[in-house]
Amino acid sequence: MGFFEPDRFQNRDDESQPQESFATLSNWVSQNSIIGLTNTYYSETLPGELIDRFHKKKLFLNYVEHIVKLSSTVFESTKRGILYQRGYLDVDEIDLGWLSQRANMEIQSNSNIENLIYGETFLLIPLATSSGFEISGRSSISDDISYKTIESGVNEIITNSSPEDTVYILELLFGTPNSAFKLKGLVEVTFPETVEHILDSAINLLDFYKLFANQNTLFKVISEGYSKVFENGLTNFWKVYEETKRVSLAVTQSFIALCSVLTDSSIESIHGFDNAKKVQVKAKNYLKRGGVLSDDQDFFTYELKPVFSEFVPRLILPLTSSVSFLAYLSNIHPSTS
Repeated sequence: MGFFEPDRFQNRDDESQPQESFATLSNWVSQNSIIGLTNTYYSETLPGELIDRFHKKKLFLNYVEHIVKLSSTVFESTKRGILYQRGYLDVDEIDLGWLSQRANMEIQSNSNIENLIYGETFLLIPLATSSGFEISGRSSISDDISYKTIESGVNEIITNSSPEDTVYILELLFGTPNSAFKLKGLVEVTFPETVEHILDSAINLLDFYKLFANQNTLFKVISEGYSKVFENGLTNFWKVYEETKRVSLAVTQSFIALCSVLTDSSIESIHGFDNAKKVQVKAKNYLKRGGVLSDDQDFFTYELKPVFSEFVPRLILPLTSSVSFLAYLSNIHPSTS
């Protein structure tokens, strides 16, 4: 496991291979991760407003710093997806767990604050890997994106992960200061005991995420193949973007759409299930009124925003980042206004 050696592939002669190099395609996906995530937390979006209120101070530049640091692992993940598509790497050699751990370590390096995009380290690595697979199969970056290919690819990658991948994820979770990722069951056993059980029982990432799906909203979404991201988040993003050409509104709509179909476990663990459900119901009612496309925004101003301000859906935020990342892969580059 660990870093593959690119040099060992340089002598391969495959005339059917797309002309774009590993670096060109990986850079393109990596750059879109920076743009997509930055636009998610930009102050013009509802997620951008909420992070400022949640942290009680302006942290946008800290978010950008962490997003840029994450992009180097997005680059590496994309490259491995390309290698898999071109037949140079087997699916079980991608090392998803190690990549997520590497991402977290790079974000934390020379940083005096906790990882602000901790959730993205779990979500974006599989998506970037599958995006590399998808883009490598096109004849050109400018060709239409196939979200179906990315969705099926991310399912295949996670399904074929190894118990060793799970151990790397376990290392991330043990002792994490992020309260949204403290899982019951892990705090009651030692790390060596859990590792032994994972390896002996051959528990891969899909098994692990299913095991804790009821405790963590992100793990639930991943274990279900990111279907909520594609079917609810992306669908609502494009509905708004195609009508308004405003990314900030599209991001806000996708965030609310995800809130309407998921109860955020970070709210539930602190404020109880009833309040987590309250947020979901308010979001659903707002969407029924047309969401951000509605002419009457009184419900948003007086009903929805106050609830979001009191109960911040901390785990819906990284899911929204995933939507924004996927949207930018389709070659849209408008302003955020």
